[in-house]
Order: sequence, then structure tokens, then C-alpha cells
Amino acid sequence: MTNYPTKETNTKDHFQLSTATIEGKEFVLDRPEVSCFPQLLPFQNATGPDNLEFTNTSTSTGAPELDELAASGVVGILMDTNADEFAWLWCPPEDADLAKDMDFRVIWSNREAAATGSCLWTLTYTEVVVGTTTLIDPATALDTVLVNQADLGAEIPNATAYGTIDGGTLSFTLGTDYLALKVEATTLTTVADVHLIDVKCRYYRKYLGVGV
Repeated sequence: MTNYPTKETNTKDHFQLSTATIEGKEFVLDRPEVSCFPQLLPFQNATGPDNLEFTNTSTSTGAPELDELAASGVVGILMDTNADEFAWLWCPPEDADLAKDMDFRVIWSNREAAATGSCLWTLTYTEVVVGTTTLIDPATALDTVLVNQADLGAEIPNATAYGTIDGGTLSFTLGTDYLALKVEATTLTTVADVHLIDVKCRYYRKYLGVGV
């Protein structure tokens, strides 16, 4: 299929292309990556929020804080104690194909020099059907879990390898229902000022393709 891009010939940080064959016809399918993190983090300034604490009073652990990253003027969530957790609701894109894998990775930083330490993050989830599901502590593990990652350097954003929810696992209604997501700083090893910056999701779009 020389006239159509494939994953091998056209891959960008935010947009990946792959191919599929359906009834003898080859289709182009793309896999966008989007942020699934809540947009509650403003830029830091002289009068902006500093050390705003998210105190968990029920099943979650720790007291992560809204905190400036180094002297950048940008904020993240400070999670520098083992088992610090942060949970939120996310409405996945309506064009996601739930029959295919959905991949997640954590973006984070710390103040230590490169390869000084590492962080093991854990991402769990619960499907939330509006009007039906009682909100609970998200506790379902990814089918492929996140793995421990060495830090890349002081105040440099790190991106974990992808963890995955297998295709066919989720059954809620897109555009109406939610995933409750929870990130835990499970094991911090010789790292300090660990900040959760973002959580990203890579998914397959449904019904996108050009037959040839």
C-alpha cells in the first residue's frame, strides 16, 4: 500500500498510524495520544496557589499537594512519599474503539541527577456508569501494569513505558460514562520532590479508515 502511510513510515509523538485488512481491503487506522489528567493545574505566579493540599479522608492514601516544579512557574502534584495517591474522573474520547487496547503512561519529574533513583507508579481504574455506579476507590489493575523507571535527570519530565487495558475489557458508554483513575507513587527509590505532571492515554479510533 505505497500511497498510504503506515506506522513504520509515518510516526510522530502525538499521532501513530497503523494498517488493518478488512475483507481483503487495507485500511489506515490511527492511534492518537491524549491527556486524561484533570485540567485543574494552573500556572504558578506570585499570587497563584502554592502547596494546595489534596487531603484524602477515605480509602486513598497520603496528602499530595499542588506544587511548583523547580522554579519553572509551572505546577504539578507533589507525591514524594511512598503510597501517595491521586484520583479523578475522566471521560474517554467518543471515537475510542473499546474493542482494542487502551494504553496509559505517567509523566513525572524529580530533582535528583540522572540515574540517581527510580519510581514505580501504579495506575488503577473503575468504570463509572452515570446514574448507576457508586463512586468507590479505583482498584482494578491494568492488564499490563506500569514498570519501575529510572529518573532521567533533575527536573526533566520522565515518561513511563505504557501500561494497558486490554481490548474488550471496558463496557461503558463513551461520551456519557467515565473512568475513575487513580495514580499511586508506589515505590520511590532515592528520588526527591517527585511531581506527577500528566497521565496520557493512547487509543485506537473507531471507524477511521480509507479503503483501497
